[in-house]
Amino acid sequence: MRTGKDTGFTLVEMMIVVAIIGLLAVLAIPSFAKARLDSRVSAQMNDLRILEDAFQQYAFNNGGFPDPTWVPKVLPVGMETYISTKIWSQTSPSGGVYAWKRNVDAAGVTHYYISVSGGVDQRVWDAVDTKLDDGQSGSGKLQSGALDHACFMDQ
Repeated sequence: MRTGKDTGFTLVEMMIVVAIIGLLAVLAIPSFAKARLDSRVSAQMNDLRILEDAFQQYAFNNGGFPDPTWVPKVLPVGMETYISTKIWSQTSPSGGVYAWKRNVDAAGVTHYYISVSGGVDQRVWDAVDTKLDDGQSGSGKLQSGALDHACFMDQ
């Protein structure tokens, strides 16, 4: 039994406690990082589904897609009743911002798409592409480009 000055923890006991805490941290941190990535992937997939449905509903009700705005975070005219401006104007779960665009390919076919650009986490986008599309960044509905990432409406 310890008395007087001898009460307290020894250096060895403190080192063992610190080692155990360090070991637990080493085991837990990768799990937290994976859970965070999985959460961002799920949120991005949900956003894309909501946005796709809204643009498809607009096209159904109005006989075509709205004119592109090209400006990030600016909701296309007429879409206010279909999309919450909160989703459109905030940073996406993958890290970029949304814009509504159109592209005419070499065959003259017009393609409308949701653009996500500026600071997109490629790991999140690739995981979304794998779950929702073909997993290839250069083909399919979800594509990655040099300037933006696209979710095409017609593929």
